[in-house]
Amino acid sequence: MTVIARPVPAEPPLITRLVDKEGALRLDDATFDAFAAAPGEAVLFFTEDPMRFREVTDLAVILPEIRAAATRSFRMGVLPPPLANARAATYGVRRW
Repeated sequence: MTVIARPVPAEPPLITRLVDKEGALRLDDATFDAFAAAPGEAVLFFTEDPMRFREVTDLAVILPEIRAAATRSFRMGVLPPPLANARAATYGVRRW
């Protein structure tokens, strides 16, 4: 039996903009723990395929607006789908 791997979708442009222009950090297995342990407040953005979950692009648009309106600063960490799925239960995410 041949197993065909599902291709990893390209990062949505709005996520790329969040990283490139808004200062969000693109996290991976090597950087996640240090980001989570760093002092201060942070938002973890659990991403998924935006064709299945349109809220991904919605949040990518409004997160910078929330940050600008917030009275306290916070860091933003973007988890790509494989890492988001692996870490979801740790943060109480049970369903998308």
